[in-house]
Amino acid sequence: MIFAKRVFQVAGIYGVIVVLLGYAAYFLGVDETAYVTNHPETVHGFFLVTFAWQIAFLIISTDPVRYRLLMLAAMIEKFPFTLAVLLLYAAASSTEFSASCSASAT
Repeated sequence: MIFAKRVFQVAGIYGVIVVLLGYAAYFLGVDETAYVTNHPETVHGFFLVTFAWQIAFLIISTDPVRYRLLMLAAMIEKFPFTLAVLLLYAAASSTEFSASCSASAT
């Protein structure tokens, strides 16, 4: 369980940093990360729910054996987004995603 402990520690710490930086960029109005929406509660909800899951990852890392069932919820939280991105990329529907991939490849 040392492996699971380390994986969830790294995922939680990395996630907290990334989510807080994204939320700060949203508040500061950084143009590259501007979220155009008529419903700002959706943006706040996304960041805050995502932050809550990062905290859940850190809680799991304290005792992976005790929180095995929470690991299943954590996987359900991660995998659908990955699947959706892959399907959109395969269908060429995610133009921003494919544009960012091609730009980073050069």
